[in-house]
Amino acid sequence: MDKGIRPLLHGIKICGPAFTLRAEPTKDGVEATEMFRAIDSTKPGDVMVVDTGMSTDGCLFGELASTACKVRGVKGAVIDGFSRDTAEVKKMKFPLYSRGIGLTSSFGRLRTISFDVPINCGGVQVRPGDLILGDEDGVVSIDKKDVEKVLELATKWMKMETRIRRELLKRRLAADVFSQYLYHKETDQ
Repeated sequence: MDKGIRPLLHGIKICGPAFTLRAEPTKDGVEATEMFRAIDSTKPGDVMVVDTGMSTDGCLFGELASTACKVRGVKGAVIDGFSRDTAEVKKMKFPLYSRGIGLTSSFGRLRTISFDVPINCGGVQVRPGDLILGDEDGVVSIDKKDVEKVLELATKWMKMETRIRRELLKRRLAADVFSQYLYHKETDQ
């Protein structure tokens, strides 16, 4: 996802199937009941992924939404928009990723229009059930049909990096090591 979506807390990771929510800016004073209906529809282990159309008008996620998610067993939330109540969310150690931090609530500024549907978050399409992974470096979404293939490739890559690290710790020249492992087909060893 776009590198502008950053974790509120450092050292906390998320991993789980996406539960998606789409919101849009509004000026009609609509209250947020539908967002809480969406949270009530999550399952333990889900990661809430929210498309606000990159709105900065209001903060859809804060202490109350994070608390509601946490008690339902939701593993974290990724908001393509702003979050708030930073100190409280940090205290509860709820993994929250957002595009920024603000003061204003979403009431009368954002309204949930649908949930558990395909959305766009951080410049990528996210479908319900896609695998969401996040750490201090950012967030990725893996299409649920590609998870096994991606896991296989990631495992191969990690094994290669382990070999590279081992060779570097032997004080081998970095250019030689990287040339051997990254630029040749020997990575499957």
